[in-house]
Formats: sequence, structure tokens, C-alpha cells
Amino acid sequence: MDARIHITNLDPSITQEHIHDLFITFGPIAEVELPTAVVAKKGSSAPAPTGERKVGNKGWADVQFESEGDAEAALDNMEGFELLGRVLRVRKAVKAGGNGSAPSVGNRAGMCT
Repeated sequence: MDARIHITNLDPSITQEHIHDLFITFGPIAEVELPTAVVAKKGSSAPAPTGERKVGNKGWADVQFESEGDAEAALDNMEGFELLGRVLRVRKAVKAGGNGSAPSVGNRAGMCT
């Protein structure tokens, strides 16, 4: 197993510091990746004016531990953990394809007309 785990179903208010503090209990962390996005005001599907926007995470994070054993411990203990009313999904991180592109999703390959 690689020493990187992938966490999904994060509340948008979670920060890198939250993730680091939550997972450091399993061992030294080399990196926390938590992509962010501009989030519209809750309940609105239209783009929010600048004053009503906030920056939140995209709902996922990757944590790179310094050792595989620490990553396995985090995976075993944090899958299904409830954080801010959301049940976390924790998996081994999957590397992108050899050409640097993300892996395809579902059965979409070759469906272009």
C-alpha cells in the first residue's frame, strides 16, 4: 500500500488544519491536499454575487503519511468516522494514469459520437 489515503464526503467548512489535526494521531504526515472552490450561498443554484460567496473545500482530501503502516492505521480507524454530521469515506489514494490524466469513470470510454 502507498502511504497516501483519500478522504471523501467532507463538509465544505473543513480546512487543511482540521484534516491534519484529525489524522496526525496515526503518525507523521508529509502532506495534506485539500482542493478548494468558491461555494454559492446555501440553497441557491445561481452563481452568487461576490459578497455572498465563500471558499470551501471540494469535499475530498488526500493525506500523505510518512509510512505505509500509519496510512493503514488511519484507513482502518477513520472509515465511517462521523465529522460535522457527515460519514467520512476513507480509501487508498489511486494514482492518475501513466499519461497524467485522471482515470475514466464508469463506462464512458468510446461513447463519443
